[in-house]
Amino acid sequence: MTSDRKKPGVVFWTIVAVMAVLAYPLSIRPAGWLVRMEVLSVETLAHAYWPLVMLRRAPRPIERVATWYAGKDQWGADLLYVMSARADYEAKNGFGAP
Repeated sequence: MTSDRKKPGVVFWTIVAVMAVLAYPLSIRPAGWLVRMEVLSVETLAHAYWPLVMLRRAPRPIERVATWYAGKDQWGADLLYVMSARADYEAKNGFGAP
C-alpha cells in the first residue's frame, strides 16, 4: 500500500527555521543558569554563544537587553561581559572563539 501523506511543505519548514532561529538566542538564559550552578564553564558558554557575545558591541539599548537577559554568573558579574572578556582574551592570544 502506498501512503497518500504529503511531504512537509514550505510553511512547515518556515516554522522549523523560525523556531531554530529563536531557540538559539533564547537558550542563553538557561545556559547561564547552568554556569551559575557550576554545571557549565564560562569558557564553554563563550564558545557556544560567541555570536551573541558580540552583542556587547551592539548599540546601547540592544546591549543592555542582551546583558539583562543573559543574566549573572556565579559571582554576580554580568555573564555577557564575562564571556566577552574571555572571547577577547582568546582572540588576542590567537586561540578560541573568533
